[in-house]
Amino acid sequence: MENPGHRDRRRDIGKRREGRRSWISGSIADTVWAVVPRFASCVLRRPFTTTHRNLGPPREFWATSVGLGGYNANVRTMRTIDRDFESRGTRCAGTLYLPDGLERPPAIVLAHGFGAERAWGLPAFAERFVQAGFAAFLFDYRGFGDSDGEPRRVVAPRKHRQDIRAAVEHVRHFDEIDAERLVLWGTSLGGGHALTIAAHDASFSALIAHVPHVDAVASLVALGEPAHALRLMAAGARDIFHAATLREPYYIDNVGHPGDLAMLNTEDSYEGMLSLLSPGEPFDNRCAARIALTFSFYRPVVHAAKIRTPTLIVAAVQDSLIPIEAVRKTATRIADCKLVELDCPHFAPYTGEWFERSISAQLSFLRERLGG
Repeated sequence: MENPGHRDRRRDIGKRREGRRSWISGSIADTVWAVVPRFASCVLRRPFTTTHRNLGPPREFWATSVGLGGYNANVRTMRTIDRDFESRGTRCAGTLYLPDGLERPPAIVLAHGFGAERAWGLPAFAERFVQAGFAAFLFDYRGFGDSDGEPRRVVAPRKHRQDIRAAVEHVRHFDEIDAERLVLWGTSLGGGHALTIAAHDASFSALIAHVPHVDAVASLVALGEPAHALRLMAAGARDIFHAATLREPYYIDNVGHPGDLAMLNTEDSYEGMLSLLSPGEPFDNRCAARIALTFSFYRPVVHAAKIRTPTLIVAAVQDSLIPIEAVRKTATRIADCKLVELDCPHFAPYTGEWFERSISAQLSFLRERLGG
C-alpha cells in the first residue's frame, strides 16, 4: 500500500510542473516568429526583487504652470498612493501621483520601456504632470520591478500590452480622477505599445509617444550588424531550450558597449541608461535572451493608420536605436499627429535640458487637446 506522504509529495510535484508548463507554453507562443532582433528601447533596470517598494512620502514643490481649467497655484503638494492591480491573475505594482487641491483631474497612464520599472525615469515626468494639474499612474509590468510574476525579466510585448490595458481599466475606476479624460503615455518600447493599443482603442483623450519604438526592421537595417544578430539568435535559441527543459531563463546583457553581446550596444546605450539611475543604485543588466527571436517582428508602424486619437510623438533626431526616418513615417500615417523632433540622442530627453524641452512640448499639447 502506498505511503500517503509519498502520494502528497507526488501531487505537489505535479502541481509545480503544471505551473511551469503554463509559462513555458506562453514563452514558446511568444517565439513563433523566430527572427533575430537587434533593436530594443529605453532600458531602466534594477536587481531582481519582489519586495514592494514605496516611491516615497508626499512631496511638496513649486507649481508655476497653469493647470487645466485655469488652475494656477504658487505651491502645490502631491500624494503618492500605492494602487496595485491584477493582470491575467498576477499582481502588478502601481502608484498613483495625485495633485492636492484639484477635484477629479484628468489622468495619464505611463508605460515604461524595455526592461524598465516605474521608479526609474518616469517619476520626473509624473511630477511635472502633477504640477500642470494631472494625475499620473505608474506601474511595473509582470515580472519586473515590484510586480509579481515568474520568470523574471522576460520582455514580451504582447504581455506588456495586456498589462497596460489592465492598468488603464484599473485607473478608470479611481474615484479621484476624471475617467472621461484619460491619456495614454509610453516611452521607448512603451511608446510602441501605446501606439499599438491606441490603434485598436479610440477611448483615450490623447496619446503621447516619447522617443517611441516604431519599427524593429528599420532599426535592424540601420544598425547593420549581421554577425551580432547571429549571436543574438543563438542566445535566444538557448533560452528557449532552457524554457522547454524547465530551467531558469538564459540571460544576456540588456545594454552594453559596441561589440558586447547585449540587446542594445550602440555607442551611447550603456552610459545613456546609467545616466537615468540614482547615485549608488544597484544595476541588474539581465534580459531573457528569448526576446531576440521575436522582437524583429514588432512593428507598431503597421498599425499607425488606424489611430484616431490625437497624438504627440516626441522623437530624438540623433537616436542610435530608432531611426528618425521611421518615426517620421509613423507620424505621417496617423490622422491627427504632431511630431516634435529634438536634436539629441535617445536617452537625452529623460534628463536635463532635453527633458525640459520634451516635457514643455508635452504639456503644451495636453493643454491644447484637453483644454485649460
